[in-house]
Amino acid sequence: MKILFVSLSNIGDSVMTTPFLQALERIYPDAIFDIVTGKRSAEVFKHYPKLMNLYIKDKQGFLRGYFDLWKVLFKTKYDLIVDLRFDGFVYILRSKTHLTKSNKDDRLTHAVEQHMSVIRSISPEQGKAQAISSPAIWLDGALSSFAENIIKTLSEEFLLSLGPGCGGPEKVWSPTFFAQACNQLKDKISGVILLGGAGDTAYCREVSENLEIEYCDMSGKTSILEAAALIKKTKCFVGNDSGLGHLASAVATPTITLFGVGCPERYHPWQEKTEWLIGSDQNVNNISVNDVVTLLNNVIDNS
Repeated sequence: MKILFVSLSNIGDSVMTTPFLQALERIYPDAIFDIVTGKRSAEVFKHYPKLMNLYIKDKQGFLRGYFDLWKVLFKTKYDLIVDLRFDGFVYILRSKTHLTKSNKDDRLTHAVEQHMSVIRSISPEQGKAQAISSPAIWLDGALSSFAENIIKTLSEEFLLSLGPGCGGPEKVWSPTFFAQACNQLKDKISGVILLGGAGDTAYCREVSENLEIEYCDMSGKTSILEAAALIKKTKCFVGNDSGLGHLASAVATPTITLFGVGCPERYHPWQEKTEWLIGSDQNVNNISVNDVVTLLNNVIDNS
């Protein structure tokens, strides 16, 4: 059985579509998958075991991007196309069945629940909340070895991963606050791994300059999968609302996410071991260091 799965472009958004992908596996255990996603999030699916072809949607190409993608996809006749992104584009592709985001139930709270509601027309059981799995990301042995080599210079008693950056300054908790929270627990935290993209290096540097414990600054130096492999080696991830928190949920690392603007009820990492705080007046810097320390201390005590 051939299935085309159209995911989303941003890293966190694409991770939140993986429970749907896993549900399709349960319904169609012998299926193989072609996946469409954005350039930034393509790595999320790079090592997916049932992947046949991974296609990149060029958002910058606009109509040309749609046409180029259509020319490639139209060559295959699919048994099922699931489109959580375009809503309309896939109807000009060849398939016995189409499911699109127009089928989702917007009354549901979390984005993962909304995605999963699309599947109800072919499997009511898989659409139920209790059937929704945690997100997934697929790592190979080389990535695990990479992470092991990075952290071997740090004590592994309680390693913490931090994501002090994000897509926009209005979502960034002060880097000095991150350092203060870690310093208050320096007797319990053995080391810190700082993560982020090239645009986050200044935030990570400011955190490191104020830390009183061991750290390894990997900001701007890792791929998405390498970051996920490093987070998996840590006991907890603390960060602003960004894709890193969703990567943490996909590798089952407890998360503490800090929100200012945004809607945590809809976009918090989807897993059991997740906590979040939201700043008053939608200002992330109204979150107190003590509140973060309290949550982090709970994770440490229960680890």
